[in-house]
Amino acid sequence: MAIALADAVKPIVGEALARRAADAINARRKADRFPPEYQAELLAGSLRSSHFRVLQCLDTDQPNVVHRRLARLAAGGHLAAIVSTNFDRGPDAAFRESGISPRTCSRRDDFTALAQELDHGERSDGRCLLLKLHGSAEDPNTLIDTLAQRKRGVQRDALTCVLHLLRRCHWIFLGWSGGDLAGNESYLGLRGESPRARGFTWLCRTGDTPRAEVVRLQKLYGDRGQIVPCELPSWLTEATIDLLGGEPSTPDQVDEVSLRQLAREKVESYARSWAADLGATQCTTSLASLLVAVGEPGIATTLVESARATMTRNERESNDAPMLDCELGSLYTTAGRDSEALQLFEHAATAFMAAAAPQLSVGARCNAGLIYLARGDWEPAREAFETVLELATKSGDDEQRGIALHNLALVHGCRGEFDLTERCFGDELEILERLGDEPSKAIALNDLGEMLGKTSRYDAAVAALTEALRIRERLGNDRGRALTLGNLAQVQSGRGDLPAAARTYDKIIAVFARLGDDPNRIKTVANQAQVMVDMGRAAGAVPMLRTAIAQAKKLGRDSELAMVLSGLGRAPRESSHAAEARAEFERSIAISTRLRRSAFSCAISTNLRRATAARAMRSQPLNFGKRQNDCASAFTAQRSSKSSRSSRSFVVAVDPR
Repeated sequence: MAIALADAVKPIVGEALARRAADAINARRKADRFPPEYQAELLAGSLRSSHFRVLQCLDTDQPNVVHRRLARLAAGGHLAAIVSTNFDRGPDAAFRESGISPRTCSRRDDFTALAQELDHGERSDGRCLLLKLHGSAEDPNTLIDTLAQRKRGVQRDALTCVLHLLRRCHWIFLGWSGGDLAGNESYLGLRGESPRARGFTWLCRTGDTPRAEVVRLQKLYGDRGQIVPCELPSWLTEATIDLLGGEPSTPDQVDEVSLRQLAREKVESYARSWAADLGATQCTTSLASLLVAVGEPGIATTLVESARATMTRNERESNDAPMLDCELGSLYTTAGRDSEALQLFEHAATAFMAAAAPQLSVGARCNAGLIYLARGDWEPAREAFETVLELATKSGDDEQRGIALHNLALVHGCRGEFDLTERCFGDELEILERLGDEPSKAIALNDLGEMLGKTSRYDAAVAALTEALRIRERLGNDRGRALTLGNLAQVQSGRGDLPAAARTYDKIIAVFARLGDDPNRIKTVANQAQVMVDMGRAAGAVPMLRTAIAQAKKLGRDSELAMVLSGLGRAPRESSHAAEARAEFERSIAISTRLRRSAFSCAISTNLRRATAARAMRSQPLNFGKRQNDCASAFTAQRSSKSSRSSRSFVVAVDPR
């Protein structure tokens, strides 16, 4: 989908930039560091229902060898059910070729009716079941593809049907890696139902290593579960020869190479058409979201700036212009360009209101509130977030309500109202758990852990941060993982485990260096230098800080420069060089005041007073470069309209008859 989105923006941003964006996203995907369900989650957040329409490109009515073999087994009464997480209609076509009609369930009502029959033991037609747990391509409203949807799992009645099959039939897992188990080891009730389940055979491609979750499941089942290395479809053919009375006169063969080529061409054509229907603005913002997620905010910024610069007059008078303003404002905020971002958000809010789009206007003002928060302007920030919370509560919009609660938690935390902070985070986490929103859950846990660390509740902080790390590791969100590690390092430092904090900062610097995220790398260097000073190694910290200062100046990053200057001022203070310390702190305050980062300026002023006293007293390390909020991109104004893949796997339940 990245290529389709890039092709759609090529006319406005140029071929070179569009290709650079697509290549950056696909490189991370090919390295298995950008899970498809996480991509789907990001796109669903910006494209809404449009995301699910594109999944129809995965549909096919051309059955393959395995589809045909299973249909023949069902026709012979050897197959109780096919349980699929695919969207396509290949199995349906294979059944039609075999002249039989399965009982297909893909909609909520289908599963409800079947579950009631199974609960009462009333099902008697004997037809093979075709259960499409993640929906069917002909009806986008049935599709389940995003991380949040998969986290929530299948609906209750569908799960009831699955549990009946687990108790009645031996299952054969064909072509499923078990990836859904990584996010939820209770997926499909496979673990919980193990005492009553008949058992399973899990086919794993020869040479591949089974996922750890699959191995744990097999151990739980003991003799009733086995993992078999093999190749499809040959294993299925050999295993069912006797059941089908030997090989048929006309083998179950298709030209798989041609079939894959046709499927690829269909997907590419459909995706291009889908992206064209979205329009250049939505394609641009979607690409930007993906680029930020793979650690390429610089490319994302250039992309949005280019799209914005080439807008026609009519486009500037539509909602497209303020949407790009909001996207660019979020990117500028992340880069520390607060004044420019605030101007963009305020302009967008006014434009949305003029266009009779009050909800979009509120979203833009919410983003502006984050900047007020970063500057220490608590009251306008609080007013913005409470307005959003009130509107979201009235409309029943849990997603926006969670966002407002998160931002209010940040305001209360900055004001030292930690009880209110924890309460807001608690309410937000309840919402996110219900929604199955794993990326936002990681953000909330990260910020909650940071707050708990500030109040010296270190065990609770480590628990929250560890859970955030686990989620981000699974999502392949390296940048987010590094930010969470930064908060963990602060906890380690607060506990007095300075060597552990220093090692953690080494890991963070390596991540940001690999991602090319120089601003965050520079901030981390400042934090690491503080730890070195507290360890009595001020002499080693000074060269690091001077190098970081040079890099910040080269990049024109004033906010990072202020932080590093303050760190440099502290290092000689610890060596009783008060005059030099005062000079560095004054430079830092001047920059900070110009940027209007009042909270940070206040922290610097505190150290300035200590430096003036020329005391070589030890003090708690400052939280230089801490993330003001880890979720700024989540507050971009809502866009009017969410792409991914099918898991290409299914399960067959073999009737013991």
